[in-house]
Amino acid sequence: MKTRSIGTIAVAAALVAALAVPMFAQATAGSGTGTGTGSGTQLTAQQRADRAAARKAARKAKKDALEAARKAKKAARQAARSSEASATKGQREEQLKNRISNILAARDRRFDAATANITKRIGRVSALTDKVEGAGGNVGGVRSSLDAARGHLATALALEADAADLFNAVPGASNRRAAFTTARAKGRGAVAELKLARSSVRDAAQALRVIVRELRSQNATETVNAQ
Repeated sequence: MKTRSIGTIAVAAALVAALAVPMFAQATAGSGTGTGTGSGTQLTAQQRADRAAARKAARKAKKDALEAARKAKKAARQAARSSEASATKGQREEQLKNRISNILAARDRRFDAATANITKRIGRVSALTDKVEGAGGNVGGVRSSLDAARGHLATALALEADAADLFNAVPGASNRRAAFTTARAKGRGAVAELKLARSSVRDAAQALRVIVRELRSQNATETVNAQ
């Protein structure tokens, strides 16, 4: 009984030893595998540098895209402002053209009426001058005044035409203020000549009255003497 027990114990010990070797080998294999896997997941210096360069390039690309979008937006705003400014400038020019056109139309009506009146008076005084001359009056001075009136009238008409052209050119001038000043001066010159023409006609009419009174006085004296 004792021998059998010892033999049984020896067999059991051998089995335990046999079973322990594979367990130890498995544990050792597991440890080796774990260590190998851990070493495989580590990055090399080149890989880390490549990843850093990629991140830097991505950040730069994003920054460049944002900058390009900002510049495009700015350019669009500037284009819109330029277009609006051009439209506003065109509107101002059109408004100025209409205003000048209305002013010139009113001016033409007044100027035409004045020239027509002076021309009519020149014709009337000229016709009376012919009659007075036929009656023996010395009308040389009267005719000189009438000639002066015609000359001033012709000058006034020429200056007024030039002034109209200058006024119409104001909206497109590079210096509108200077262009307007020049046109206004030309227009004032036309008005001044018109006044001189009117004054010359008045002088001719007054001189003709004097001559008529002298003729009447002379005829009255001759009539009295004849009686």
